[in-house]
Amino acid sequence: MTQEYGLPIGMIIPAFTAPDDEEKIHHLHNLMGENGLILSFVYGTWCATCVQALHALARYAPQVKKEGFNMAAVLIDDPRDIHTFKISSPIPIQFPLLADKDEQIHQLYQADSSKVYMVIDQNFVLRHKFIDFDGTQKPTLPMLLAAARDVIRMN
Repeated sequence: MTQEYGLPIGMIIPAFTAPDDEEKIHHLHNLMGENGLILSFVYGTWCATCVQALHALARYAPQVKKEGFNMAAVLIDDPRDIHTFKISSPIPIQFPLLADKDEQIHQLYQADSSKVYMVIDQNFVLRHKFIDFDGTQKPTLPMLLAAARDVIRMN
């Protein structure tokens, strides 16, 4: 985890809109859960470590939801490719997978050269982030839950 990479902790994150795999448009404010959002940035469905990360997040999602946090992932992919991945996934993915084919959102969030996991409070403040440069440093469920609970304590 490298805190210097990407958006700084404590920053109000920028708003964005993006289509999901069914081309439904999502706005950042609609992704937010009662206590916050875990927003992940991965390359795409063509990246083996990204697929592993998405499957891990899918397994974590029910526990994260119990803490009042929603999840969403932004992928450098076309909505059709994301849809094909989602419907063929052996693990049901119950959170939005957002298409960022032109990489504008990745660049806006300074997440364009690694996988980034952000824990954001309900006021859109970035409270924690996890950086996975090489596919071996994905946050575990206990790490994400600890970050989520820390956000709840802060607010």
